[in-house]
Formats: sequence, C-alpha cells, structure tokens
Amino acid sequence: MKSRNVTTFLTKALQDQHEPQGRIVVLTGARQTGKTTFARTLLPDYQFLPIEDPVLRQSYARLTAAQWKELYPKAILDEVQKEPQLVEGLKSVYDQWPEPRYILTGSSQLLLTDKLRESLAGRCTIVELYPLTLPELETESWQKPVQPSFFQ
Repeated sequence: MKSRNVTTFLTKALQDQHEPQGRIVVLTGARQTGKTTFARTLLPDYQFLPIEDPVLRQSYARLTAAQWKELYPKAILDEVQKEPQLVEGLKSVYDQWPEPRYILTGSSQLLLTDKLRESLAGRCTIVELYPLTLPELETESWQKPVQPSFFQ
C-alpha cells in the first residue's frame, strides 16, 4: 500500500469530535483508484460492509437507526451507490447520536444521485480520491510520508 496525500486530512476529519461533517465521509473517485483499500488500511477498527453483496445489501437496508448505532457504530460501506436508501438510515443515525462514524465509498457518480445529495447535504465531508501521484508512487510503504512535489 502506497502512502496517500489525503491521509492526514482524512484522519484529522474523522478524529475531530467537534466537526460534525467528519462523522460521515464520502470517499469517491474513478474505478480502481484504491478507495476500498485506502479506507480499510486507514481505518482497521471500522467494520467493513460490502454493499455489492445482494443478500447483505437487503439486510442492511432493513436496519433501523438504533440498530445501525448498536451494530455498526463505525463502519465502511463499500459501493454504497448500489443501495441509495441506506443513506436515509445513516442520516437518521447522524441526526440522533454524535458518536457513530461512517465512510461511504463509491464511484464518482455517487453524488449525482439526487437522494444521496439531498440526504447528505451539510452532514458529510466529500473526499475525491484520484489516481496515485508521482510522489505517492515513490513511497515505499503506508507509513512513509509523501514528499511534496514542486509540480503539485
């Protein structure tokens, strides 16, 4: 796993208890930019929920806000655009309790969905994950900081 420039920003947003937009982070980007790997590496203590699985998707869609808070207080919802109604449940959790934290990963078209855009308005931080930059490619591990580039 290569180190990413966005790591520091995202870590700070998630840890700031006084920043409500850090409670839900939407991680979008083109296919194969490493959204899932990045989220899972950065947040190993978060439960990983694959929304692509049709059986699991239906069971997640039936959860109440209280169940979300109890069962999944910190979770990564991967490919959330496959089930937009899940965002309504997360919105309810956000509005009722300050503790839960969620990372929603999905394609760049994720925020084009009207329902998602309206539900998350003012409730999330949106992070666009781009393909690796040259300074990121030069890192040898996740822990190695990315050196600033003159061209960035």
